[in-house]
Amino acid sequence: MLHNGWYIISRPSKTYHGFTKQIPDDLPDGSGNKVLLVRPTYDTFCHPEVMSILGEAKNYKYFEIPGAHDDCWLKPKPYIDLLLKEL
Repeated sequence: MLHNGWYIISRPSKTYHGFTKQIPDDLPDGSGNKVLLVRPTYDTFCHPEVMSILGEAKNYKYFEIPGAHDDCWLKPKPYIDLLLKEL
């Protein structure tokens, strides 16, 4: 939580986009790349309808897996399995 708090304070424009459901100006379009967006079900920092917000980001592939925000660090196996399967 300390790191998350530091991130919110140190990157106010990113925080603003997250809370207002706006697409950041510097979002990579992913053209020519395979982009996987993985959202844990109980992630309080990623909106549940993130793909409808991204809208025109057609090169993004969306997955929702069980878990919470920091599970990618604490329980990485489902994330690694998904990446290996999709790449």
